[in-house]
Amino acid sequence: MKYVTAFFIFMGIWLVASFLNGMLSGICLSLFDNRKFGTETFSLSMIFSFVFSVPLVGLVWLVTTIAQISGKTGAALFQLVLGTAIFCSLAGAIFFINAFSRSFNESRYAAGAGIVIAAVSAVLLFRPAIKGTGTLDEPVSGDFKTNTSSI
Repeated sequence: MKYVTAFFIFMGIWLVASFLNGMLSGICLSLFDNRKFGTETFSLSMIFSFVFSVPLVGLVWLVTTIAQISGKTGAALFQLVLGTAIFCSLAGAIFFINAFSRSFNESRYAAGAGIVIAAVSAVLLFRPAIKGTGTLDEPVSGDFKTNTSSI
């Protein structure tokens, strides 16, 4: 059950990160590259953010699932998820900066920073669920002790 819950938590992380990235990138592109691109910049930024983030979020989810299978829980699991999200978002930002340097010359670094900011913010937003005060950790036997001798 915890793997299904982890999947839905990562769906939430993906939605939040993609929305934040689309907003930040759209604002950066509108401010810095408005003369090249029209008003459709913001909507295209949102669409591309959702589409291109799928492999990176999938990689973070895969690493998290493997870590859960190996027994990581609590703060150790959260640190792993956060570190993997930072690494994947930095890789995505570097790819964006290099691949689209001609198209988005003035705003490429700001949009790349938006990728990292959105990913880290989304993971931090879901921190309670990942760290164990939410649903990713199942209770360890003996956590809920009941006194059955008086019944």
